[in-house]
Amino acid sequence: MIAKRHIKLAVLLALVMAASTPRALAASPAEITAQRKEALEGILHRDTDYTVAAERWTCAMGKEPAMVSDERRQGAAFFPDAADACVAVLTRTARDRHLPDLYGRLLTELGGAPSEQDGLPQAIGTAALSGRGQVAIGNGKMMTVSPAVAFDAGFTIGYLERGAKAPGSADPEQLKRLSQNCLAGTAAFGACYSAGYMYGAKAAGG
Repeated sequence: MIAKRHIKLAVLLALVMAASTPRALAASPAEITAQRKEALEGILHRDTDYTVAAERWTCAMGKEPAMVSDERRQGAAFFPDAADACVAVLTRTARDRHLPDLYGRLLTELGGAPSEQDGLPQAIGTAALSGRGQVAIGNGKMMTVSPAVAFDAGFTIGYLERGAKAPGSADPEQLKRLSQNCLAGTAAFGACYSAGYMYGAKAAGG
């Protein structure tokens, strides 16, 4: 799958080197942690725009946690947690000034109006925070707000606003657990928008 390629490429060299030793079949916790960190560095600095965009779509569609679990069950323990990977993808996307791109694709796939692209993340945020499950996207179409899309929209607005709305602070581990649930589609979309906003504001602050 194309969306998986960025992580596999990021750790390919590490795996090849590890495979030359008897320890390749039983990486230590420290080695797995290092491999996951390397994969995240690949997302942030080395992966192509195409693979980053593909992985962002996987995250926004709520498929990243299941994909990570499946890969780990098959022995690829080096795959980062979904929350870490998706935040890295969004951070890289923000730095490359491509945050609006996903919303253009959503509008195309759902038959919405292209003119709604710039305002769609904010519209999703407004709907999510007010408890509404749908948002108008033009052309008489409505879009269902999912927890994963709300998280993406929150990051997008948090980054673009540079955290102007003072998102506050949260325990990093609790925020990560919430984000994992958002990406798996099991958390409230209002909370997911807020979690994404916190990460976006943090990324904007460097």
